[in-house]
Amino acid sequence: YNAAHMAVPGDGPALDDVIDFTRHQLEAIAAKGELRSPLAEQVARALDHPLPRFTKLLETMYYVGEYAQEETHDNTLLELARLNSHLMRSLHLRELKALSLWWRDLYDTVNLPYTRDRMVEVYFWSCGMIPEEEQSRARLMFAKTFGLVTFLDDTYDVHATLEECHSFTEAMQRWDDSAVSILPEYLGMLYIKMLSNFKDFENMLKPHEKYRMSYAKKTFS
Repeated sequence: YNAAHMAVPGDGPALDDVIDFTRHQLEAIAAKGELRSPLAEQVARALDHPLPRFTKLLETMYYVGEYAQEETHDNTLLELARLNSHLMRSLHLRELKALSLWWRDLYDTVNLPYTRDRMVEVYFWSCGMIPEEEQSRARLMFAKTFGLVTFLDDTYDVHATLEECHSFTEAMQRWDDSAVSILPEYLGMLYIKMLSNFKDFENMLKPHEKYRMSYAKKTFS
């Protein structure tokens, strides 16, 4: 069932048939109450969110607790898994604290109250996309980038006029401090902070990684 959900467009109808068949069988078994814990919880979760489409971080949190219920579990392995979970939680809290302080400063500085306050949501998304412990820098950059995207999304979709949108797009394509002169006053600080944050991103990269910023700027603008 889970393996079939790794299908990609073009794989044909066979895997769709596999999903339909296995789902029907799993639902029937679950309805009869024939599954014991923790398998029952794992099946219920898979029927709701197949494993290839579920956040690895959340699946790990669930599985650590479920593994302890298995008769054949290894106590040493279980203890190491719990320790790793605590370490990851501590890392995530530090990252979220840093991002919250960054976001609050940015939100207050640009002073665009129509923008959604959604940094926690964005960070959760970042953890889902980049769960590895060693990828802390990438998680922070990803979260900050999409925090900036939130300002753009809400400005373009619900607040700015068509003319103001054209002006901001032109400024983004220039990617230069002088372009702030063509923007309405209320968007000037947002533009300046966007440029400065991307400069900060570049400073976070090692010399051999800095070429990536040209692609990031091109995509962002």
